[in-house]
Amino acid sequence: MSETHIMRALVTGGAGFIGSRLGISPIKKRHQVIALDDLNLGYVWYLVDFMGKDGFEFVKDDWRKKVDARITLGNVGIVFHLAARPDVRLCRGYPWNCFTENVLATEVLLKATGSCGASKFVFTPSSTLCGDATVIPTPEDYSSLLPISPYGDAELASEAILSGHSNSFGFDVLVLRLANTVGEESMHGIVQTSSRS
Repeated sequence: MSETHIMRALVTGGAGFIGSRLGISPIKKRHQVIALDDLNLGYVWYLVDFMGKDGFEFVKDDWRKKVDARITLGNVGIVFHLAARPDVRLCRGYPWNCFTENVLATEVLLKATGSCGASKFVFTPSSTLCGDATVIPTPEDYSSLLPISPYGDAELASEAILSGHSNSFGFDVLVLRLANTVGEESMHGIVQTSSRS
């Protein structure tokens, strides 16, 4: 692919399990990548295969505060929003923190995306926004969205905000409602496959 066709991609939560495994690896084949993570839940060693290589940049920062400048200055064309507070139990005990880290962070990111002219936005909310789904396995177009937790509320609110912003600012959106994502070196969630010191 020629240099003129290479697009810069921003991956929020880039040092998380999903961001590094399911985000950066395939994206890096076609795009220059900025991995943005505050490392509260991410791990730099997830990115060891990419560090120091051409077309890859890691930024340790809080996406809620400075992502606007990062997108604008970085001339990003596509955003992969994988950053979130994914702990359902913690969100139940501290719903405001969940709202701040998931909904408000998504709002900040969407405003930046709309203002900088990025053409695509990929969002990965949790399937918890479906609540107690009556159809198993639950399809992507399942329409009965009745969350039963503050975490699910935040995911549904973020998806609604995304719909409004994408229509107002004219960028394409892909929403992937993930369930329990597992794999080698997963450090969070229902299933943990290994651990590191």
